[in-house]
Amino acid sequence: ALPGGRNVRHDYCYELTSKVCIDATDPATSNKTRYINDSHGSEFENNVDFIEIPAPESKWGKDVWIHSIDFIPAGSELFIDYGDHYWL
Repeated sequence: ALPGGRNVRHDYCYELTSKVCIDATDPATSNKTRYINDSHGSEFENNVDFIEIPAPESKWGKDVWIHSIDFIPAGSELFIDYGDHYWL
């Protein structure tokens, strides 16, 4: 369940608004960001973040980008914080 008690069928959603979810489940309709893992419980640290950027031309008024926290050498795996709700 997402915050607020909403349920989703899977764990690969980024909640853009209370009614819109960016879904990374289907490889045919998502992109390579679907392969970014969370470092939770591993020896690695998260090295990228989600950032929301205002996009007035967008249907939802914003876009979601992946932003590096620090320099990431070529060939490195990307890790992002899925949020506390993911691990419940």
